Amino acid sequence: MAVVAGVVLALVLSGGDDDDKGTSASATSETAATTERTTAERTETSTDNTTTETAPARKQDTKRIERAVATFVELAEQSDPAACSQVAGGEGMQLEQCAGKAGIDLRTLPSSDEFDISAVDVAGNRATVKLSNGAAFTLAKTGGRWKITGYKPFR
Repeated sequence: MAVVAGVVLALVLSGGDDDDKGTSASATSETAATTERTTAERTETSTDNTTTETAPARKQDTKRIERAVATFVELAEQSDPAACSQVAGGEGMQLEQCAGKAGIDLRTLPSSDEFDISAVDVAGNRATVKLSNGAAFTLAKTGGRWKITGYKPFR
């Protein structure tokens, strides 16, 4: 941060050519914008040694969570056992078996045409995906990947 402040100060003090006074202000604002963007993208550690995710990290997790659920719904609709790769502990199982492990009744899943995510809530290594029809998936991050752990159909 001190280096950035030094660069900004040097740019302001140098002032540039008399014919090109706008360049100094432009360079200063560009540097400030870059500093803000860089600072916002860092992960901060609080005094109690817990890590707080930044907005870009949460956004990346949200995309991965949405992709895990959408992939499961699409593959389950096709009766493809590859859907089990999206279920915690479901790798290598048959679709009905891994769905049952997560408490998913395949008959209650929306079709891919009906599938519409209304909200994604992330709290640490746990997440909830709420669908527009009122159903919800729960997920857990294990081994760096988001996996489905449960499903509550719309009632």
